[in-house]
Amino acid sequence: MLRPQLRNWQIWDFGLLFLGLATQIYFFLWNPYRSLVGDENYYWSNALAWAHGQPLQEHPFWPPGQIRWLGLWIGILGPTRWLLAIPQIVFHALTAYFIKCLALKSRASEISARRIGLAVFAYPELCAFCHFLWPETLHWALFAGALLCLTQQRLSFSVFAGLTLGLCLWFKSFLLPLVPILVILQGICASQRRVLHSFACGLPILLNILVLNMWMDTHLGPGARQGSGSFNLWLGLKESPKREWVEPIAGKLITTYDGWSGSWSDRARQARQEALQIVVDKGVMTTFWGQLLKQPFRLLSIETTAVNLIPGGIHGHQKPLLRDKILANWIRLCHLGLLLSFFWAWPNLLAKNPLLGKTFACMVALYFGLFLVLHVKTRFFLPFVPLLLLKMGLDWRLPKKNQQMPLFVGGLILVWISIHGPFS
Repeated sequence: MLRPQLRNWQIWDFGLLFLGLATQIYFFLWNPYRSLVGDENYYWSNALAWAHGQPLQEHPFWPPGQIRWLGLWIGILGPTRWLLAIPQIVFHALTAYFIKCLALKSRASEISARRIGLAVFAYPELCAFCHFLWPETLHWALFAGALLCLTQQRLSFSVFAGLTLGLCLWFKSFLLPLVPILVILQGICASQRRVLHSFACGLPILLNILVLNMWMDTHLGPGARQGSGSFNLWLGLKESPKREWVEPIAGKLITTYDGWSGSWSDRARQARQEALQIVVDKGVMTTFWGQLLKQPFRLLSIETTAVNLIPGGIHGHQKPLLRDKILANWIRLCHLGLLLSFFWAWPNLLAKNPLLGKTFACMVALYFGLFLVLHVKTRFFLPFVPLLLLKMGLDWRLPKKNQQMPLFVGGLILVWISIHGPFS
């Protein structure tokens, strides 16, 4: 006899679950035959070395957590890449569960919250990253868990949220600019003892950052933590194509950066000088318009990371079969639908959950501003996807009549940017 929770499921729920599982099976079957790309080579080689107790070839541009996380699972499951997807899928399912809980905290019904969670679980790009070696899957599970803790409005949960956000920074530095904003928002949105809530959340994060900086200075050299932002600024200003993996220069610039003399701090300072020189040579307004007409196309491209890696993509060297074409177009369709809904399905998230609403607004404003100048890839859009799905699922009511056309046109502009970049 079915449990009561399953008896309440409808065809849409089972359909989303089926799509998620089918996508996972596809990547399980395909992943052993694909070649590693970019940062994945760094993670894989160092994780193998760490698992076997060999010296690492670490670089300060990449936080140290992902190497050791992969190395831990290599020690347990063996050096087989497709098996590493198993813990990743578990954390992907945890992300979906946390988003469902956030939907319930935002006054969604049980049915709506369940479908939002299943939509996160079934979203094909998120499924694909369970089988890649980048830290996005674990990183977002930690972030979603931290957001859920922050919405509890209890001191013990604020401390745990701070610990979790600090742990995120050991795997990926993406959230670092957002962390102080989250700490402030936690205090603003708390119903009582606001300063204490901010302190309870902020202190573990600060301690984590200090320990991480001390660890990197000890193991990689003084000033090791400073270089990533400066290098990404220089790289972001030098890149010219509207589509990633076309005329890639990141590897060459890293070689140049590593070849400079002096400490890591000296190299970071030289990278900032190189970036400033680009602005001086081109002029401020020319640089600004050049970035504005390039970066959004790279970030929102319809040719996502997964599309580029499966057969038929830039790095999918095998001849695409029908199933590959179907999956690629399904990924593109989901991506375009999400961009269109960015404007069209805008709910009153701020009223339903002030902390989440302000967090989402700050994320969009902060990162889209930073991405105008920093190095950008399509996968940098991925951290927005779970929150966008949450936002989209909370309120499907159409906006007021006088708002429908402007919002729809705004969504179409994002869709045009997504499609135009790969063909420009």
